[in-house]
Amino acid sequence: MMRYLQYGMLQDRGLTLFDEWASTFGEVTTSVELKPEGTGYRMRTRFSRFYNLPELMALWREAADIQTADMLNLPVPEVERKNVVVKPTDIQREMVAELGERAEAVRNGNVDPSEDNMLKITNDGRKLALDQRLIDPLLPDEAGSKVNASVEEVFRLWQEFASTKGTQLVFCDLSTPKAEKKIKAAAFEIKPCVPAVQVGGYAAAGISAAAFGAAAEDRRH
Repeated sequence: MMRYLQYGMLQDRGLTLFDEWASTFGEVTTSVELKPEGTGYRMRTRFSRFYNLPELMALWREAADIQTADMLNLPVPEVERKNVVVKPTDIQREMVAELGERAEAVRNGNVDPSEDNMLKITNDGRKLALDQRLIDPLLPDEAGSKVNASVEEVFRLWQEFASTKGTQLVFCDLSTPKAEKKIKAAAFEIKPCVPAVQVGGYAAAGISAAAFGAAAEDRRH
């Protein structure tokens, strides 16, 4: 951002190149991290943290008005964080191993980047972690998947706070209907059942969040 807003200042101080800027304000460290395909660990060198921070902030304040949460002191609700851990299925374990083989082939240059690459492998890994049916829709709906665990938690909270009309916001950035696409109904055996809701312009009665994701598909006709 300094290159856009304070390029002249960087020129005056000989910091126009990233390596020059990083050697003045940053520290590069080498550490062990999980491989993108999730099958092991590797050594990785990254820009890890800042130093000379007071000097950096003084320069940045020449172009920016910085307001921290402490300075604003706005009223915010307390946050209760909860991580729900689910176990992978046997199919997911096999697919993770396949992701590792694909990643190794990409690293060794044995595959054309237009056919397979690390970005595609990482994205497939994220899909697989959410629900194995995002990789192959013919695979079974596992009761212990992340999607179903989320459905159970959302339904539990809905029951707990139904008397006070509690509100929930559920965010999911994978396998969600796009604005230009529509949802058409499909028949599913649904447990648990919730009252009628409005989804994507279509009324759906007695259908769970898991079924919403499974029923969403392109309307091509």
